[in-house]
Amino acid sequence: MGWATGLRTEMRPKSSGRVTDTPAKPGCSAVDETKHGTIIVITVISLTVMKVKTLKVRLSNINVQELTSVPVTPSFDTKFTTQIRVKSTNWGPYKFDASTVSFLYRGAAVRQVVIPKSKAGMLSTKKINVAVTLNSNVLSCSNLGSELRS
Repeated sequence: MGWATGLRTEMRPKSSGRVTDTPAKPGCSAVDETKHGTIIVITVISLTVMKVKTLKVRLSNINVQELTSVPVTPSFDTKFTTQIRVKSTNWGPYKFDASTVSFLYRGAAVRQVVIPKSKAGMLSTKKINVAVTLNSNVLSCSNLGSELRS
């Protein structure tokens, strides 16, 4: 009887000494699972948080220096300074090429101002001061006189 017991213990598979709760997967280790998890997390973050967003352009601090309107002819002239604010909501710097801001009256361009090539920093606003002169010489609108009278 002693001999059979001894034989049974020798034929039993030897344990590696580690305790695991999950069953072994062929060809997959804990390191592989961690790599896949990290790749998934980085992919989700890059598609949601790190997505490149469009810049927001606004005018602020408008200071009218001169405003002349003549309803009889109908015409107007104005000079003002303003601050063009280019806001970046991106998680990194955003370089943009030179572009133009158009001032319109009923769809007709009255004036265009050039915004120089620049860079808006991470989650910040680039402020560009410009002086603008607008006049109605380029307009051929028949109801400009009635709008200037009101």
